[in-house]
Amino acid sequence: MKNVKALLNRIDSNKQRIASSNLFHWLSDESINGYLRLSFAPSMLYYLMGFKDVLAALRRAKATTSMDHAINAYCGEDAEHWRWYLTDLQKLGFTLSTWGNDIQEWCDEAWGPSTEINRQTIFHLVGYAQTCRDPICSLALIWVFEATGVVFIGNTRKAAVALGMDDQLTYFGRIHFEEEFGHSVVARDYADIEIDDELHDRILKMIDVLFADYVELFECWYQHRTRYVKQ
Repeated sequence: MKNVKALLNRIDSNKQRIASSNLFHWLSDESINGYLRLSFAPSMLYYLMGFKDVLAALRRAKATTSMDHAINAYCGEDAEHWRWYLTDLQKLGFTLSTWGNDIQEWCDEAWGPSTEINRQTIFHLVGYAQTCRDPICSLALIWVFEATGVVFIGNTRKAAVALGMDDQLTYFGRIHFEEEFGHSVVARDYADIEIDDELHDRILKMIDVLFADYVELFECWYQHRTRYVKQ
């Protein structure tokens, strides 16, 4: 038997690794104006719109235990973030024409090969949410979301502050940042729970697969910096 602490340690080590990514160096670079730092935002579209399907797949239809209720509470807390994202796109001046001049160009951009990692990440997340029904596995998924989210929002907020829109940008600014520290699921509360070796190894593999996705995802978004800036 092993305890959950080993899973949390793996998540934390991966969290430290992604914190040094190109995207986060870009977002925290005070020599670049805030708008340019956030100009990659349209490249996130598929991921953000797909994440609500991840939460729907993760939700426990018949919650009976405290873990079930904690999972559902988290899903409810994050359920509207896609709306925040869309609102922020508008506040930053991005419109439908950002992705192209007609429906075909819009679809080619949002579903094109250059952002394929958006889709791969969502497919993996949905797949794990649907098939890993042990509550510890579901909680581990949430801990991955939280680890990547804290790093991401912590850095986008720097750009929002530089832009003078920390309070206006709901997804990229202060409101989302503060919510990241108020979720119902607190990882350390589960650290001493023991799980069998098979489940432990399966969750470790899931963690590694997902963080590998996030490394590619953040690099993809970084490569789209300034792509949507109107000349």
